[in-house]
Amino acid sequence: MYIEKRVPIDTGLSEEVEQLFSRYSAYMSMLNYMLKQNPELEHTQLFNKKWDECVELYIQLEQKKEHCANMYRPQDENVNYTNYVFEFNTNTLLFTGETIN
Repeated sequence: MYIEKRVPIDTGLSEEVEQLFSRYSAYMSMLNYMLKQNPELEHTQLFNKKWDECVELYIQLEQKKEHCANMYRPQDENVNYTNYVFEFNTNTLLFTGETIN
């Protein structure tokens, strides 16, 4: 059986994840725009520097998300919560999973 559970999280942590997500999305949009304007940019130092910064942001984002998920994952021996979604507007994590038979 499919189960959903919303868990409130610390506002500060939620804001940190949201900021990282926003910065990462902005970097990806910028890099995409740069390549559409000039495909040869992909092989320049500027592009490589921005790409490395984007990768670093992605790593930070994923680590922070995983930290939050591990901290707030519901402990229920009858449910295996495997997925989660941040709901920034309510500072919650929506965990989804399956019941264990």
